[in-house]
Amino acid sequence: DITLSSDPEARTREWIEKTDRWR
Repeated sequence: DITLSSDPEARTREWIEKTDRWR
């Protein structure tokens, strides 16, 4: 589900999108 080891930027962007939806 989360692959920060592969792409930290992509993971961060996905996290931001998820948090934005929760907000």
